[in-house]
Amino acid sequence: GSGKTTLITKLVQILKEKGFRPQGFYTEERRVNRERVGFDVVTLDGLKRGSLASVCSVRNTIKNKPMIGKYTVDIDEFENIALPTLQFSSDVKDGSKSLLVVDEIGKMELFSKKFESAVRELFSGKNVVCAVLATIPTAKQRPLAIVEEIRNDKTVKVFQVVTKANRDFIVDEICESIESCLK
Repeated sequence: GSGKTTLITKLVQILKEKGFRPQGFYTEERRVNRERVGFDVVTLDGLKRGSLASVCSVRNTIKNKPMIGKYTVDIDEFENIALPTLQFSSDVKDGSKSLLVVDEIGKMELFSKKFESAVRELFSGKNVVCAVLATIPTAKQRPLAIVEEIRNDKTVKVFQVVTKANRDFIVDEICESIESCLK
């Protein structure tokens, strides 16, 4: 890919050093012998990992599970790992430098209606105790409604396509943006 997850992990490390308390999740490719066989969802603290999607060789082997291309999406496992990370405990107060990381709000993740609801809540304007750092896919021919809502939200700062060339350059810009929204 373009390195969004690499960028996210770098940003999380820098923001931790600046006193932020990040929580959330990221998605990561799962490879066997250099071949992509799926995607995992991993909590930022690294303590929990599960399957978001896996290659399915026979379409009918896993009934009632959505598919994207050759991947079967495991909604239950994704929800069990991702959803708890989107809840801040009641001890979080304004000014606590809390940061919620959501990598990614994409097609696979959005098969979970609970996840979509949680994302809508995060971007509803009621969220005042934390900054949200999320990745969204680039605009496609068949855009995802919630992704386009986020992209067009005037309260959201969107950093354009992360490439290997600009990944390091935009780290400072994103850090400054996150810090300024919690001042």
